[in-house]
Amino acid sequence: MTVHISSTEAASGFSDLLKRVRENGDAFIVEEGGREVCAITPINGAPKATLADLVEIFRSSPPIDEEYATTVEEYVKSVNQPKVPESPWDG
Repeated sequence: MTVHISSTEAASGFSDLLKRVRENGDAFIVEEGGREVCAITPINGAPKATLADLVEIFRSSPPIDEEYATTVEEYVKSVNQPKVPESPWDG
């Protein structure tokens, strides 16, 4: 969303403006005397997700199929083995 704001508004609420750019991906056109002076936009053009966004994704997602979860756990156990060979003195 692009919002037109005055330079006075931008100056007085600069930290909030940056927070909106960072967290929501909002863009601002700063005007002075009714003329567009500059734009403040996200550098990568895409909003960032927050931890709260991730929590909401997990909450709103359907539950994981038990068979799938078991398969993933078994696979992780099978590949998550130490790289060090067993000691010849153990036994």
